[in-house]
Amino acid sequence: MNCHQDAHCILQMQNLIPTATKSDLAKIAVDPTIIARFNPMVNLESRKSLRSSILTWLRLCVYEDKLTRLISLSKSASTDELLRELHTETVWDTDENPAWLVFEVENMLQIRQVQYTVAKHLIDHPGDVT
Repeated sequence: MNCHQDAHCILQMQNLIPTATKSDLAKIAVDPTIIARFNPMVNLESRKSLRSSILTWLRLCVYEDKLTRLISLSKSASTDELLRELHTETVWDTDENPAWLVFEVENMLQIRQVQYTVAKHLIDHPGDVT
């Protein structure tokens, strides 16, 4: 460890610098500047790498939830419901829409293609509900 790491650890142990929670990681995915609250010494390259890792973790959380739904559906639902879940895939860019990814994780769901299409239309055409 170097002196900055030692100092950072001491400040964390004294609760003067917070330790990131899962909720904080989700916030960082949407706003990477929050990283500075936890360690102001992190350089830009490391911030980008951390955010990329957080987005990967969030994607994996969505897939874990999907597997849980598939297992449940395989035991109790019709084949049509199971196939619908199997065919659901992410059609939007998670890097450009991290808030949507966080929404999926928080609600243990996956945004379906038709839902994306409607949401994208409303975002691109505010007030157009036809």
